[in-house]
Amino acid sequence: MVHRADLAAKPLPGEVVSLVQRYLHGEGGQFVVIDFDGLRSLVAADPGGDGVSPRRGEAVQRQIRRGYTELTQRARLAEDDIAILLSNSGETDEIVNLIPHLRSRNVKVISIIGRVDSTLAKKSDYILDASVESEACPLNLAPTSSTTVALVIGDAIALSLAKMKGVTKEGYAFNHPSGNLGKQLTIRVGDIMHGGESNPTLPLDASWMDVLHKIGSAGLGAVNIIDGKGVLKGLITDGDLRRQMEKASNGLGSIMAKEMMTIDPVVANEDMLAYQALKLMEERTSQISVLPVVDDKGKSIGIVRIHDIVRTGLG
Repeated sequence: MVHRADLAAKPLPGEVVSLVQRYLHGEGGQFVVIDFDGLRSLVAADPGGDGVSPRRGEAVQRQIRRGYTELTQRARLAEDDIAILLSNSGETDEIVNLIPHLRSRNVKVISIIGRVDSTLAKKSDYILDASVESEACPLNLAPTSSTTVALVIGDAIALSLAKMKGVTKEGYAFNHPSGNLGKQLTIRVGDIMHGGESNPTLPLDASWMDVLHKIGSAGLGAVNIIDGKGVLKGLITDGDLRRQMEKASNGLGSIMAKEMMTIDPVVANEDMLAYQALKLMEERTSQISVLPVVDDKGKSIGIVRIHDIVRTGLG
């Protein structure tokens, strides 16, 4: 149940919705999470921590424990900010004594609280009832059930903001670049390919021995075959070399690259997501382990291996 502290059990007023909408449109300040209940901060103080970026691509969360000076310096609370206070008892002096300080700055106070008749509840603008009949702890002492309820409410806030703001997968990934989803949506072929001097290329008339040496020296298991303008014409892998050796009846000396190469191979471009390139290699009847990389004119600019992609943590 969400209600005004002085209007218990009333539905969520439209003014709260307006408050959040103003915030989402950049007309309000930051969201700041404040908690003094120890473990509760580690578990529940997470509205916005899901990568929800409510305003200007920035989710703000602070856990303040050392009083008003640090609160001012670290959270930089100002007019139009929204403070979400977490407390089970609603009577913790450190957090109750913050109310006058917040009021002096015209900060709106929303409390996630376990006792709706507490001092903090009465002094808050709005409260979210997180009360439980008892803790899961056998002694009914350690915060367990209460922190779980607070966590659920925090997630509900974060996800509601995400829906109202229209957060996309790309936006989520931007705020979580090290996570699997972040990597899938941010790492591109151009970031990991072997390009420039590391791009193994040979002309169409290169000999079998030239191909063998180039694949061996580059250490990538393949070589791009190009024409005089640098346009990709084919790909030769070490597997192609082995197959050529098996079927050669008149020796290998006269065989040229154009006779061994795979014509029109599957290619990637440097802006392709690495995750898409991985799928391109794997989701085939016959899997491949290397992709030539070309520009918009079909010129060879690099090569990327499945190993390069997996090494980033994808796959």
